[in-house]
Amino acid sequence: MKKIKYYTSLWNYIYHDEPQSLEEVVGQVRNEGFGVELWPYFFSLKPYRPTLQTRPISIKRGFNDLFDITYRGQLQDLFSGVETSWHSRGTGEKPLKISTFQEHAQQIDTAAAIGSSIISVHDIGYTLTNTQVTNNVTVANQVVEYATTRGITLALETGSFEACLEATNKIPGLKICLDPANIFDTSPHSLEDFISTFSEKICYLHLYDISGDEGHYAPGSGKIPEDDWLFLLRWMRDTEFKGPVVFEIRPLPENEDQSAINTVIEARKYLENLNSSI
Repeated sequence: MKKIKYYTSLWNYIYHDEPQSLEEVVGQVRNEGFGVELWPYFFSLKPYRPTLQTRPISIKRGFNDLFDITYRGQLQDLFSGVETSWHSRGTGEKPLKISTFQEHAQQIDTAAAIGSSIISVHDIGYTLTNTQVTNNVTVANQVVEYATTRGITLALETGSFEACLEATNKIPGLKICLDPANIFDTSPHSLEDFISTFSEKICYLHLYDISGDEGHYAPGSGKIPEDDWLFLLRWMRDTEFKGPVVFEIRPLPENEDQSAINTVIEARKYLENLNSSI
């Protein structure tokens, strides 16, 4: 099996107040051998301060968006030679952050402009989300078709098993972003159920663990059984999985001073040790 390519999500830096600029963050991440999943929303690039669009402070202050066309040139320079993927603007919030073909096309065009090939999505308009799918998926189908022409794959993050199945049946070009922790925490279906059903559609992984009532901690630090991680790693080996394997994580409360880069290095080490035991 080809060595797994791990990515760090810029989402992680929401939980850190580190002094680096985005340029310095990207350099550090690249030097440690990670790719980068871009998170669109931020307050500033120097120092780098990403944000969640749903937080009251974000709504009050306003925020910037890396998908905006004005940042494309800067991103092309910044991520030259770096393997990248994107998290879409929307996270299933209501009202949806974006819902039109034009808004999705802008995301796709920005991703293509910097050499990315994949975007994880929670929704493609109101008629297709990872929790419900209606009979009319015209806009979603147009978006996926347009993405294909630009060399971009759209991967629907796993939510409802039934919604993901209906979505990928209705739009064959739509792929799956597997989120094992979300499955463990919210679904009556097992990780094995999802993998056996969607194996050929899975092209992207979001990895984190759950501790207490909170999520997005390093794999191996929370409730998810080691057997689940081993099952995932075996499947990745058997299928020669080549997609982005993204850590979307923050430090545990007792390690809140741990740097963002050390958090993902620790997570990678845990999975590499497990993988070597298979």
